[in-house]
Amino acid sequence: MTARHRLVSTWIAIAAILLNALMPTLSLAVEPSRHPGQQGGAQWVEICTTQGSSWVQLGGCPNFCVNGSDFN
Repeated sequence: MTARHRLVSTWIAIAAILLNALMPTLSLAVEPSRHPGQQGGAQWVEICTTQGSSWVQLGGCPNFCVNGSDFN
């Protein structure tokens, strides 16, 4: 292996390590723009259903709310 090949291999390895370290941060930075129907800071989560994945907005749970007083 020549010195040039070693240098190129080293830079490719460095770039791969840096991308591996930075991609989670970048994906979190752009995550809000990927949610459908984003409304003024509303939080969305993706859940798996029998019909496939679906986006559900968090907040107010009219059907299945549980609070501490339900366990007393």
